[in-house]
Amino acid sequence: MKIAAVVTCYNRKEKTLRFLRSIQQQTYQSLDVILVDASSIDGTAEAVRRHFPKVKILQVDDQCYWAAATNHGVKAALDAGYDAILTINDDCTIVPNYVERLAEIAQRNDVKILASRIDYLGHPGLIWALGTQVSWGIRILQLAWHDVQETDLPAAIRTAEVIDVEAAAGDGVLIHRSVFEQIGLYAEKLLPHYHADSELILRARKAGIRACVTPQVVVYDDSPSPETQRHNAQQAFARPWLPEFIYTFFHQRSSWFLPTRVYLTWQYCPLPWKIATLLQVTIVAMLGWLAKRQLKLLTMTLISLKSNSNKVVAKLLGLV
Repeated sequence: MKIAAVVTCYNRKEKTLRFLRSIQQQTYQSLDVILVDASSIDGTAEAVRRHFPKVKILQVDDQCYWAAATNHGVKAALDAGYDAILTINDDCTIVPNYVERLAEIAQRNDVKILASRIDYLGHPGLIWALGTQVSWGIRILQLAWHDVQETDLPAAIRTAEVIDVEAAAGDGVLIHRSVFEQIGLYAEKLLPHYHADSELILRARKAGIRACVTPQVVVYDDSPSPETQRHNAQQAFARPWLPEFIYTFFHQRSSWFLPTRVYLTWQYCPLPWKIATLLQVTIVAMLGWLAKRQLKLLTMTLISLKSNSNKVVAKLLGLV
């Protein structure tokens, strides 16, 4: 099976080079890399040409987010006759037999879509995702087994070779070319960045194509640690609310991008829950965001007032 790894990148040269060093060491022989560069200005393309001359580089403009950029790579791979496409992020690392094991498991189980377990690069064994769960409510898509230690997984999950999934993040997913030929490419118009990976799997499952994740093959992704994520969330409250609100619900790179969430609900939510879910992902989500922000700001203000009052009391006591 001839595999093309399709990788998108934008202005993170060192991480891209680290990933390419990782994939260059793969034991799987029939593997090539297609790098889709969204017009990086940090010298990524030049560095890749210098250090990895066998990597095929496709240039797209910087408004090509994940779905559109990945589609460029997938089209190139299909036109070149590859049997399967591996979508994988440039900020991860993989062990030398990663692709070999993923291909073996996919073929042995006759799975056309096989996702990898994703661990935090800085915390191996701490799972970032083992597939994605669909929940028809405010969030819709939630990472399965997120922030769970591998040792805390149920034995049946930890030892399974493959597990059927509703959806999966696109970092480390092996997809047979027949899937794209049957259902088409990523839906880049309505899902430009986040959730296009999961939508493809939802669409595939709707068409009767099985999708699985394997706990036995791991991608180590350079995602922020849980502590860093909490810190970043706290920092967001210090920024002006209107730009944050607009970015959260109306920017194409946001995971809460409203058209994406409406499309997913309209297309895949069961009819009895569709209207209620549409209200939740739009009005309820936006009102909830505003309420949560106001509550957080009030809490921070009260903490600040308490701290200041304590300082005043301490000074007064010092004068007595």
